[in-house]
This record gives sequence, C-alpha cells and structure tokens, in this order.
Amino acid sequence: YSAGREEINDIMIEVYPIFLCGFFVIDGLQGTLTGILKGIDRKDFVTYSTLLVYYLIGIPIFLYFSCDFGLGLKVYGIWLSFGLVNALLAILYIILTFTTNWQKMSEKICMRIEK
Repeated sequence: YSAGREEINDIMIEVYPIFLCGFFVIDGLQGTLTGILKGIDRKDFVTYSTLLVYYLIGIPIFLYFSCDFGLGLKVYGIWLSFGLVNALLAILYIILTFTTNWQKMSEKICMRIEK
C-alpha cells in the first residue's frame, strides 16, 4: 500500500487538532504535574499510576480506537487514545496536587534539607 502525498496531507489535517491538544497541551500539563509530585516525594505514586494507566487502560483504549475490530479510527484513534490517557493522568495528578497539605509538605522538605 502506497499513500500519496495528498492522502498523507489529508490525514495530517484531520489529526492535527487532537495532536496539538493531546500531545502538547495535555502532555505538557501532565509532565509539569509529574515534576511537582516527584518534588514532594510522591515518586512511587507517579510511577505506579503511570504504569497502570498507560498499560492497563491506555493499550485497550488504543486498540479499540485505532483497530478495525473497534472504532477503526486508525491514526486519529492513536492520537486520541494517547490524549485521553494523558488527560486521565493529568486529572489524577491535579486531584492529588490540590488535595496535598502543602504546609505539612513544606515542613517535611525543610527537615529533609536540614539533615
């Protein structure tokens, strides 16, 4: 199968909005929140939640969205599933970030620095 330049351009134009939103915006937010949580010593939570969401939720969503036995969205389904998985992680990290007791965390970090 050989795709012509025009067909590739059509696919890129169709995928571009979800690529921008799913990859740049949501992935950037999720990466920033990951750094915040690692900074307050929640590395284990970040590691396990990332593994859980990407492998146990992300792969089935990817297969369902992109393959012919599911929705059959092909390239669009790949980027849509990637964006949804990143959005799920970002929401999880936002909840954890906003429910953190920052006063207690700052005291814990100061004690760790003094040692």
